[in-house]
Amino acid sequence: MNLVAISLEIADACADERAQTRIHVPNWQSMATDLEDAVSYLGSEAATAVRAETVSLIDAIRNQLLSETADDTGKTQISIDNGKRPQVTDFSAALLARLDGDDLLVAAWRDLVAGCRDSSHITYPYDRIAFLRDNAIALLEHRRQDPGHWGSIRTAVDILFDSRYSVARAQDALGEPPIAFDPRNQTEPTGLTDEERMNLAERWIVRPPSTEDTVIVWFRIANAYSVHGGDLAHGDINFYSAQVLAGVITNHAAARTALSVVPEELLTDQIREQQANIGDIDEYNGLEHQPGLVYARIVVRNIEHHAAVAEARTLLHALLSVLHPHEDMWKILNGHLVFDGRYTTRPLEWGPKTDLAPTIFAENDYVADGLRALTAEGHLIGPEKARQLQPILNLAQALDTARSDPEAIVMAAVRAIEHCNSWTTRGRKEWGEFIRLYLRDEFTRIAFLRRATEATFDAIVRKLPDSSPGAKPQPQLHDIRESVDAGSWGRLFDRQTAIGHIATLKEIYADHPLVRRLSELDDILATGNSISAAFDTEHTRVDAQVARLTRSRNAAIHGGPLSTAACDSIADFAYDLASQVLHTATWAIVTGKSIANYMRENRGENERRIRILRKTGDLRQLHAA
Repeated sequence: MNLVAISLEIADACADERAQTRIHVPNWQSMATDLEDAVSYLGSEAATAVRAETVSLIDAIRNQLLSETADDTGKTQISIDNGKRPQVTDFSAALLARLDGDDLLVAAWRDLVAGCRDSSHITYPYDRIAFLRDNAIALLEHRRQDPGHWGSIRTAVDILFDSRYSVARAQDALGEPPIAFDPRNQTEPTGLTDEERMNLAERWIVRPPSTEDTVIVWFRIANAYSVHGGDLAHGDINFYSAQVLAGVITNHAAARTALSVVPEELLTDQIREQQANIGDIDEYNGLEHQPGLVYARIVVRNIEHHAAVAEARTLLHALLSVLHPHEDMWKILNGHLVFDGRYTTRPLEWGPKTDLAPTIFAENDYVADGLRALTAEGHLIGPEKARQLQPILNLAQALDTARSDPEAIVMAAVRAIEHCNSWTTRGRKEWGEFIRLYLRDEFTRIAFLRRATEATFDAIVRKLPDSSPGAKPQPQLHDIRESVDAGSWGRLFDRQTAIGHIATLKEIYADHPLVRRLSELDDILATGNSISAAFDTEHTRVDAQVARLTRSRNAAIHGGPLSTAACDSIADFAYDLASQVLHTATWAIVTGKSIANYMRENRGENERRIRILRKTGDLRQLHAA
């Protein structure tokens, strides 16, 4: 959990006005642990920069807010002293204020650069590099700076790589004379030293975000028929019938007469010329003269430039949600227009109305193979099994439907795990204990298998050690690719064979960033002892994530503050864990066994596999039978 996320969650908990009782003790304990873990995983400069504030806050939680008292039986219990919550709140506020400091962002940036430059996968394993990156981006977002593709981090990286365009852009933004930039010769060195580029990158990332007094954002709305008379206003949101707006936009006088709120930004000669050319009007460009289509104009004030579109879409969505349109009506389409005073050559270029259809890869179609295997094993899905599967499939569907909303994912995952706990133990196990006993070992085994598969697939299929023009061929890599393909013409990827080539792939990719992941995997999978140590570390991480998921669950059940930051950090873990247990429950029904018995058998099988892995290092135990 990055530093910003855990700091915000603690601040949310401090703001909860309810008196805290003993049921909240585990929440505070796990938040203190998450904060301690975040600081320990930071780079040296950032950790030093926040040490005073984090140490004070952790101490206030553990030694002031939480205290040991004896109950009526004389047994020691940990309780919460609500009288000490103001002190915790003060320390939390001090940490939040510290997150706004330029020096902390610079420290986080320097730590990220240092980690990327250091090739040691022991000091900087792959997930720590990812953590340092996420931490720097979280600090940018907390300061309301642009973390996007053209934002602060990407440009800062390009500066370090001596991109002439990015150097000139940063210098101009900082009020310095920019170097000469010729688009025809973008690879020409800037002449700046490494130290000068690092200094420029640091000054670039801490500059305040550009804000606008007024930004006008336009959206399209489908299946909307009730806007009569041309336009309809609600504060800074205005709706225009597409047929009326498209009909008057080329006649400025008529537009000013017909519309009660005149969109002056559209009344330009440039837009009139584009709109007058029928060939330029389609679903991607221009204003369509289409029944049932409405244009929404939202005025956003005093906003960071990069945040204007998201803010406008949020306002529009909130208004329409309150009005509760009939199903499939007043649907906000993709694409938008932005008018902020900046010149654009295509002011009416919306982009597509809907998401592009996903690319379908025939190689990923394994259903027929699975069906043949299911039939060969004698498992028939008949009416009775189909009925038994419905509760599980409903939970799985709810989980998939929630994919775009971290809070919804957490709630759907908690519901799925709670049901599986009830089916397995009849609720006799506390849900955290159920996860530890029945899910943790399998989750850990699959996690290592997935990491090994992803790294080897990248090395064998997706990437090349040198993709530059004229690069030398890689016959050894070609042979490895042939061995994992197993004559399937790209339809199969033999993971066990691929994992056996990790040591060779590490040598092939010695000068490529992928070497960090390959070297780390090679060390972990070398012996039973190294696997055992890695599994112990992973168990600790899983326990911390379960604790975080538990406090989000408790907040939802007991009406406490459900931290958006915590849900963001735990959503992928929650989804994977819930998917795993639902998969196991599904196969219990498919094989004709009770969920309780099948879960116990699955638990025993994973415990057996991990014992063998720890003892012998037999990598075949990573795979499903």
